[in-house]
Amino acid sequence: MSEPQIQKTNAIPRPPKGISPPPELVKIAPQAAEVAPATVEVAKTGSDIEARLKVANDYLSKSLEKQDPLEANLGSVNSGLIRVAVQLDETLRKAIESGPRTLEFMHQLEPSIELVLKLARQIGRFADVELRASKESKNTERLINSALNA
Repeated sequence: MSEPQIQKTNAIPRPPKGISPPPELVKIAPQAAEVAPATVEVAKTGSDIEARLKVANDYLSKSLEKQDPLEANLGSVNSGLIRVAVQLDETLRKAIESGPRTLEFMHQLEPSIELVLKLARQIGRFADVELRASKESKNTERLINSALNA
């Protein structure tokens, strides 16, 4: 089987601020490294990535409003991981759509696919910790209220 063609370009992809696609994706499909900014209004475009980024940004806003510092920080960090995962997922989707349909090509994407899976697992772990912290916070609040009303 022939080796997949790697496009060479002098253009520097412009990923969203603070997010860099894995170097192997830039080498394989530089056009896939271009990702839509998170600030585009979802209502105008209906894009999946923009809707997902809006949810992550809403999650960040709600997390920062929380009184418990642990919950606020967990939500803040997790929303950042979600934004990275969404961007990487979109970059992978574009690379897969624009690349050759070969096992060799998919093998080149394997590190990025593994990264998406690692991010998903970590997001799940943080969400679980955040839920437990929220339940503990509510239980503590309930105990304080019952002690004050006794």
